[in-house]
Amino acid sequence: MVSEKDKEILESIKVDVSVIRSKLEPSKIRFIYKYVSDIIIGCDRMNDQKLAKKIKSEAASIMSTQDLEEIGKYLDGIIILISDADNIEEEKGKKHTFLDVKKTEESDRFKDDIKTYSSWEDNTRKLQQKILTWPDFEKNLHQRITSGKWEGYLHARISGNLRLMYIYDSEEKSVLWDAIITKNEFDKSRR
Repeated sequence: MVSEKDKEILESIKVDVSVIRSKLEPSKIRFIYKYVSDIIIGCDRMNDQKLAKKIKSEAASIMSTQDLEEIGKYLDGIIILISDADNIEEEKGKKHTFLDVKKTEESDRFKDDIKTYSSWEDNTRKLQQKILTWPDFEKNLHQRITSGKWEGYLHARISGNLRLMYIYDSEEKSVLWDAIITKNEFDKSRR
């Protein structure tokens, strides 16, 4: 995770890079080197030394050339490194879940079943949340039924005897909580 301090330094480096780009001409090489040295000094203050080392390597390459085309390529390299760090940060911020769900609905039967099994309502609601937020496939949460009355449904175990039956529509990115059934009802439906 990029620290707040590193975010500020990276923003400052981006500004330095754009200033250097605006002055890419042979007569401004000392000016360019001054800003590149500011980039290196900024990297020395960073918490993420792995990223800092990569940026410093690109910056050091600028300091060893006067070829403006090469300098431009090294500046591109610095921007790519910063952009990659930003993208990784964004990906970490997004929570990955096995089911990509934008909308949930409850069938009338499910609403009746919740009342019937009211002593299990808290567990059922927690299980629903777990189904929606679990990062990977988990058989006890996302098991697909392949035959019988409930074919195509997914189910999860509420208790040793109760099953939460639901339908996941990947195109609509929705879940329909359809029923709570007993293990006995579930077993009979598969015959």
